[in-house]
Amino acid sequence: MEIMPLIKDQSRVFLRPFAQSTLFLSMILGVSACGMISNPFGGNKDNPPEPRFESVLADEDDMAPPRGMNTNNLFSQNLRGDDARLDRLERAVQDMRNDFDTVRPSIDRLISIEQDIQDLIGQLETLTVAEPFPAPAMAAPQALQEPQTTNNIMPNAQKITAPKQEIITTPPVAGGVASVYNVRVGTHPGKARIVLDANTKTPFTADLDNNEKILVIDLPNANWTAAISKSINNPVIASYKVEAKENGAGSMMIIQLKKNTSIAYQDSLKALSGSGQRLVIDLAN
Repeated sequence: MEIMPLIKDQSRVFLRPFAQSTLFLSMILGVSACGMISNPFGGNKDNPPEPRFESVLADEDDMAPPRGMNTNNLFSQNLRGDDARLDRLERAVQDMRNDFDTVRPSIDRLISIEQDIQDLIGQLETLTVAEPFPAPAMAAPQALQEPQTTNNIMPNAQKITAPKQEIITTPPVAGGVASVYNVRVGTHPGKARIVLDANTKTPFTADLDNNEKILVIDLPNANWTAAISKSINNPVIASYKVEAKENGAGSMMIIQLKKNTSIAYQDSLKALSGSGQRLVIDLAN
């Protein structure tokens, strides 16, 4: 009777640890099984449900798919198995890689074009900073030309050569009769001089009339071969004219005066050359 209770006690000692281990292992397996079970339609805060994938395709009129690319929604079907989902994802990634390889040359060309554009922009910026565009050139103001006036314009100074003195040759005496062949009028300080050139010595007289403003020179024995009338540019003398005497012998010279004057000097002088004679009369200025 004593042996059976002892056996029971020993069995309890050995079975108690085994039961505890078995219970702990069962709990671990239960928790693991709960984590591995997929629940697409339910869940909680720590284990959210798997999202559903619905096919949402755009209208063909709104977006035309590029040629050679697969635009179908590959995840419209819900799969529960992990292996099936991984296979589907792998196929989708491979299709994307194939599509990328198809458009890769076009992308490379776009990248190259963009790089060229960036280089050009950089060159333009360098040129703009280094050499700014010059401002438009303004037209130079033109100087206004002053109207020419004859009063203010001085003639260019020219070297004036003195005219050669004209040598008047005394004509020969024809038949022993004297003649006046030249008349000279000059302006001198304080006087106006009258010179009558004759071919030989001949008498003369001078009669001044300030009332009439005339001077009469009588040449009783001389003929007149010079100009019989002439206007004179002189402060005292205006003009002269010559008349022959009534008897045909001799001449009379009538000088028109500009103002009252007086005879300052008169004489008959020998000519500078030849056998002629000079009849000189000075009028006070």
